[in-house]
Amino acid sequence: SPFSDVVGSTLTTALVPSESTTSLTLTQPVDALHSTITGVTVTIGGASTTLDVPAPDAAGRSTIEFPAMTGSSLSLSVDTIAPRTTVDRRYAETTVLPVAIREVAAVSIATPRPLEQAPGCRSDLVEIDGQAIPIQVSADAIARLIDGASVTVTPCDPAEIDLGAGTHALTTATGGATGIAVDQVVLRSGAEPPETAAPIVTVQRSRTTRTATVTDCPDGCWLILGEGYNDGWHAESAGKSLGAPRQVSGGFNGWRLPGSTSPVTVTMTWTPQRTMWFGMGLAALAVLACALLIWRDKTADDMRAPGAPTPNWPAEIIGRRRALVTATALVVLAGLVISPTYGVLAGVVGLAVVWFKRPLVAGAASLALVGGLAVLIVRRQLRYRLVANPSWPAAFDDLHRLGLLVVVLLLASTIADDCPADQAEQVT
Repeated sequence: SPFSDVVGSTLTTALVPSESTTSLTLTQPVDALHSTITGVTVTIGGASTTLDVPAPDAAGRSTIEFPAMTGSSLSLSVDTIAPRTTVDRRYAETTVLPVAIREVAAVSIATPRPLEQAPGCRSDLVEIDGQAIPIQVSADAIARLIDGASVTVTPCDPAEIDLGAGTHALTTATGGATGIAVDQVVLRSGAEPPETAAPIVTVQRSRTTRTATVTDCPDGCWLILGEGYNDGWHAESAGKSLGAPRQVSGGFNGWRLPGSTSPVTVTMTWTPQRTMWFGMGLAALAVLACALLIWRDKTADDMRAPGAPTPNWPAEIIGRRRALVTATALVVLAGLVISPTYGVLAGVVGLAVVWFKRPLVAGAASLALVGGLAVLIVRRQLRYRLVANPSWPAAFDDLHRLGLLVVVLLLASTIADDCPADQAEQVT
């Protein structure tokens, strides 16, 4: 099982359908490096039963008994454990150690099929879209498999397999059913290309751009930007866009370059930086405006101190113009701070503000949204048992924009004064 997220780990094995299963013997390691399984759910033939696992003996064996069940497969899921812990070296946090099962014993467990000694074509190992692909297993390969070595085999028919565009299912048989376990399948499109010299690339860097000059790429090649994949990168060559980046080489940005006998220059630009500069400019203007207001207040001759606030409930109806100001601010803020989609969503609340002439509607919507987000977070935490570590907030990243909407709603609800127009300001 994995570390920490131990409960729910499942083991599946084949059974003899004609034989009943009434007991299982589990063998698990008894040491300081593993947690101990104390409860499991056994599923056979669509029927499930939840059982406690007795404490293992000195050899790690525990026997569980249950009413007779029959089926072609057995699934064993971990429900409860006696945890042992260690300290994660990355975050110095307490982490639950995994569980392990060395052996599951029962009279009904199907024995693996013995390896056939006769060489030849095997049509029970690999399928594509339900069609068997016969595999040539030679006498030498069988001898090496018997000795415990791995072998490389090829299809019996050297002709290419024609696969159309779209999704295809590649299926390999289990070793227990065939005597041979297929661990890796290599697919090639067309003939294997001849080895060629790698293109020569020179790169110039700035804060937001990478400029690469590629030579020796006559048949086309991939240009890989060795930074984490992000669709915010934009690449162009000779004034033409190369399209959105592709995720290649395990998580980097890649663009396919057409063949060229002359050097090709590609400029890659980090486009979100423009939005960042715009946001920083707005923030600087806001700070400047606040400084001007402070300076103006300090130079005022008559500073009036407001009296203590008094509750004003229910909120008074404001004028249509101020309600429109609130609704407009709500839509603009949501569209700029979050996204245009959320601007449309905020517009629904803005219509309610204009209809009822009460900015408090936006505040009430924010409180309702906070409550809903709290329920979602608690439910997700209880369901997935998320570990409390520095990456914990990332589990709720999809709720981030809704959180921003809460802030926008609260801010918009304070823009228009909801006191009656004829109420005099209280001063002391």
